[in-house]
Amino acid sequence: KGAQYFTKLTFVGATSSAATFAAGANVTNEVEFTAADQVLTFGGDSTLTGGINFAAKASLLVLDSSDKNSTFTGAISTTTNKTGALEIEGENLFTVASTVGSNGHALSSVTVADDANAAFSSSIYAQDITVGSGSAKFGGDVNGAITLNSGTITVADEVDINGTIGSESKAGYLVLDGTTTVTGAISDLTNISAAPSGKTVGFDSTVSASTIDIASGTVNFNGDVDANIAVKGGTVNIANGVDITGAIDNTKASNTGYITFAGSSVVSEAIGGTYAFNTITTTANSTASLQGGVNAQTLVFNGDVLFGSNTTI
Repeated sequence: KGAQYFTKLTFVGATSSAATFAAGANVTNEVEFTAADQVLTFGGDSTLTGGINFAAKASLLVLDSSDKNSTFTGAISTTTNKTGALEIEGENLFTVASTVGSNGHALSSVTVADDANAAFSSSIYAQDITVGSGSAKFGGDVNGAITLNSGTITVADEVDINGTIGSESKAGYLVLDGTTTVTGAISDLTNISAAPSGKTVGFDSTVSASTIDIASGTVNFNGDVDANIAVKGGTVNIANGVDITGAIDNTKASNTGYITFAGSSVVSEAIGGTYAFNTITTTANSTASLQGGVNAQTLVFNGDVLFGSNTTI
């Protein structure tokens, strides 16, 4: 019957305690879990001015948007690294407006349940982050290992992913809306969409996906890639020793898009199958093995190039 207002909310110490605020709550002081296996659920807009502290307890905070779009405001913290779990439920959007965990004091897990939708406005620190068949939008840096099932992750401009992204179901979509660095390996996704105009994306480790769509920005591959890449006017930089298992296609128009090989690399399939690239460049003291056809307006060779099929210049 409307939001609940409290000065202080504290569990009294019993294990397996649970409390649900279906319409949300507003609490002035810090909320603290006092034992393991306690569950606290908020079902609407809630403001915890003092935040909520797991206090090293293996307990659970549930944010449920089943009734409406909701927002939770208040830092979510713990006193011991890798303790406490956060779960987002409900098909409406639940926005987490404050920080989740901190450096050296990460949560054990953050879960966006199947069919649930979450938006995180600030940074996340968690050992494990799981996104099911719904969606998660990250507006602050993410620190932890991400498991993405069949849902979609959207990463805002100037937000970095410090960890791995993998899919146990070999599905899932990753959308990078701006300048981003992903430090860990990406494995078994369906599609990655990256690099809008004027933005730069760096993949510091290996990448595996069915397809990668690159817009008119820049993508730097610093680890091996197993995917078919579609370039729509942008620039692809391939680091020394990085191999591409798949095709690199220009899907925008002839004489657009750029590829630079910074060292020795192998590309297993065709380059420029739909339209010719503007320029493909290799650096000095390198060997680029281009095993499929190559279609480009200009080829700038400063090192050795091995062609395995027809080349159009």
